[in-house]
Amino acid sequence: MRIFFSTVVRDAPPDRGGEIVRMDWETGRVEARAPVRAMDPDPGDRAVGSSTRGGRGVRILGSGICVASYHTLHFLGPDLAPRRAILHSLLAGVHETWTDGDGTIWAACTALDAVVRLDLADGRLVEAFWPCENPAVQRAFGVVPMEIDKSGDCRVSTVRDRTLKKNRLHLNAVAPWRDAMLALCSRPGAVIDLRTGDVRLRDEALKGAHNLVVLPDGTALVNDTARRAILFYDLPSARLVRRIDLMAVPDIRSLVRRCSAAYAIRRALAAVGMFRGNPPRPLFVRGLALEKDRLFVGISPAAILCFEFPGGRFLGLRPYSWDVRTTMHGLAVGEGA
Repeated sequence: MRIFFSTVVRDAPPDRGGEIVRMDWETGRVEARAPVRAMDPDPGDRAVGSSTRGGRGVRILGSGICVASYHTLHFLGPDLAPRRAILHSLLAGVHETWTDGDGTIWAACTALDAVVRLDLADGRLVEAFWPCENPAVQRAFGVVPMEIDKSGDCRVSTVRDRTLKKNRLHLNAVAPWRDAMLALCSRPGAVIDLRTGDVRLRDEALKGAHNLVVLPDGTALVNDTARRAILFYDLPSARLVRRIDLMAVPDIRSLVRRCSAAYAIRRALAAVGMFRGNPPRPLFVRGLALEKDRLFVGISPAAILCFEFPGGRFLGLRPYSWDVRTTMHGLAVGEGA
């Protein structure tokens, strides 16, 4: 089984800010890798953090893959050689993507609190969703529309305009269920219906969450990044039905301990002004993919965890980097690519 994953390296120079990697899961061998960078236009070097760096959502498409960077959808062959790219003025702060074989791809444009659906063949905009303009969303979360020139190029302006930094919803993932397209809004901690604005889930544990996988029976899987867990919700009843605590697994605790000293030192330096920004935290949970009876989860330092599904038994992990600054972002699993 092959796993494709993207990484982000916090505080690294933009040209070394992340990669796309192909790994053989059974052996843990890295078969190919390539840098990922948003280039055209260049969003510039952010001195602190990782908001424009590295790879984002990953999708397997036929014999190749699509990996997002900050404002571009990159299409690569199975050997990770570039084939083409989709550019659009509304692709800004892309996090996760979704496609189901209908010739289009959905992208969560987190910097704009928007979702765009693009034609895979030519990059044409099929439709766009602006939840902050939806009255139901406004009533639920007290948000107002962002001041964005939709006719202009939002790709670099959102990096430069500091008034847009604190996203009102931090919409970072999309997934279909029945006839709806759902979006994870991690700032208020909610899952909403993009077309109607209805709130399908709302929970404190969803604040700061990443990734959204929805099964046909209405089971929604989400990474609880802050509390280091995987959450299972029942959408019809809007209830949390299960939780996998990652720190309860001895192998994962051991990995975290290996990074804890460096994290403590960075926190101490930050407290006296000798480290800018928030020190990268071990076991930052990002990246989620379900393949038959196995659930794969990404963390920092960059490693992939595997759990039996639906049982939840821990099956093992594959480390990629021991540098806690390097975290997983996108994750896709498949046999054929």
